[in-house]
Amino acid sequence: MIVNTKCVVLSRINYSEADLIVRLYTEKLGMISAIIKGARKKSTTKAVLFQPLTLLEIVLDYKEKKELQFLKETNISYNLHDLHTDIYKTSLGFFIAELTHKCITQIEADESLYDFIEKSILSLDRMPSSVADFHLFFMIKLLGILGFDISNQLNNSLFIDKKMDSHLMNKVLMMLTTFYYADELPEIRSDYNVRQAALTTMLDYFYTHVEGMKPLKTVDILTTVLHA
Repeated sequence: MIVNTKCVVLSRINYSEADLIVRLYTEKLGMISAIIKGARKKSTTKAVLFQPLTLLEIVLDYKEKKELQFLKETNISYNLHDLHTDIYKTSLGFFIAELTHKCITQIEADESLYDFIEKSILSLDRMPSSVADFHLFFMIKLLGILGFDISNQLNNSLFIDKKMDSHLMNKVLMMLTTFYYADELPEIRSDYNVRQAALTTMLDYFYTHVEGMKPLKTVDILTTVLHA
């Protein structure tokens, strides 16, 4: 069947001599994989369209039992300003794309999840500054969208590693609690140690509660860039 849907690019890998295989989370079909023929040829700019977190509108003749879909049309649905050129936003973007990719275990469409991802990408892209904590805010909100209610853990400090220094623990808990109840990313000036401890805490929760989730490869790059 012919389907016209919005989607976000979550990952891409090189295939054959000039092709790409991309993983897309779509508004109407959920998670799909597609092969982009000739995307890496020097004579085309197709590959630029499939950078992680690019927002597209695609048309495809969807075959439910087919592992790789073929896209009939591909257009950019939003022109991003600097998400793919600002080193901080790019690092955050790769991390968010990988996290989202590895967290979505259901294949079916979930419009509320798609809407959250799309709005988060646009929010990150349009932020003039203070993006260093965006990934933590995104992680807290993503847990809620995926159905994990962490309010009890936050209220009873169950979220935090008890081996953590008490002063650092209180700062991490305060940050995560503030993010949990905020509608938009608050202006919190956290230092690197607090941010890093909060990230470790959040990742531990994801790895424990999302079935089959593997460690993220983008963590080291993200922490290095945010520490610079």
